[in-house]
Amino acid sequence: HQYAVYKLAGYSINEPISIIFKAKMPYYEEEYLNIKFDMGNIQDEDNLNRIIALIGNNGVGKTTVLSQLAECIVQGVDDRFAPKRPVFKKVISASYSIFDNFFSVTGSSFNYSYCGIQKRDGGLMSPEEVARRRVDSIDLVKIHDRNRSLYLYMKMLLPKELVDPLFDDSCTFKEDVYVANHKKYSSGQSMLMNLIIEIVANIRKNTLILIDEPEVHLHPKGITTFITILNKICKDFTSCCILATHSAIIIQELLSRNVVIMDRHEDGSPVVRLMRVESLG
Repeated sequence: HQYAVYKLAGYSINEPISIIFKAKMPYYEEEYLNIKFDMGNIQDEDNLNRIIALIGNNGVGKTTVLSQLAECIVQGVDDRFAPKRPVFKKVISASYSIFDNFFSVTGSSFNYSYCGIQKRDGGLMSPEEVARRRVDSIDLVKIHDRNRSLYLYMKMLLPKELVDPLFDDSCTFKEDVYVANHKKYSSGQSMLMNLIIEIVANIRKNTLILIDEPEVHLHPKGITTFITILNKICKDFTSCCILATHSAIIIQELLSRNVVIMDRHEDGSPVVRLMRVESLG
């Protein structure tokens, strides 16, 4: 039964996800930083809390929180959550930064996927390696019968004259056309195309998506479009997302209750708070 995992963990399928995560912060390891995440009932189609943003100055630990969150959920570390560890069937971590450490999270392909440019054995992926992974992801899209879903998400991202040639009559992505025309896409479009392909290939029902600074390489309209697509993916797959960002445009797309501000006191100790007013960017 697809909901058996909830019952085994002591959850009701319609119970809102409201947790406190105990994060270990750099340079302040004597105490945990308690961060509350309220993601609502992800089974509810009208849930407006599917996407939560972490914001704050550089160095406050946003990426650290995301990577620890991924590791603790994937490895089943119960004592880092209150009142109990949330039930997610899979975690997908995504980052196109050369500084993220999502790649070091250990888990099986069944419950964890890393979408990024770093290799586990060190260094960055070559364009050829990125292409091979994209081809593998397209194969997974076909296996999971998500060709049409991928096509519809791409239609939200790209103009019709760019997206239609990328798919055949059965909505199967054509890698050869992408390779032949990749110079027509901006760096931001290429990054988002690869990210969306990988998410669609790897997502399962009830997945937690973690993304570090998705605004990199994107212009304002691209950022807005991405949040719209991400919300649609989360809704279609009854999933949710936590992202770290410096983008005011992303914050503009979210309700203030879904924005967690990370900061430091004068003595350097970390602190978190919610936005109290709607930001409008």
